[in-house]
Amino acid sequence: MGVYASALWLLGLADGLGDLAEPAKDVRALESDVRQASQLRARRTRTTVAGSKKEDRES
Repeated sequence: MGVYASALWLLGLADGLGDLAEPAKDVRALESDVRQASQLRARRTRTTVAGSKKEDRES
């Protein structure tokens, strides 16, 4: 990647390189983060529900 960036810089075409690294413009990474957060929430919900059912049985 560095070689490509250097070549673009030498050609005077490096203006858009900053946009490539901007997290707000990385839609796929944002989608991945949302997917991971949803999965984590689902796991925590299942754990919480399972824990509360276990407590109900012990009471």
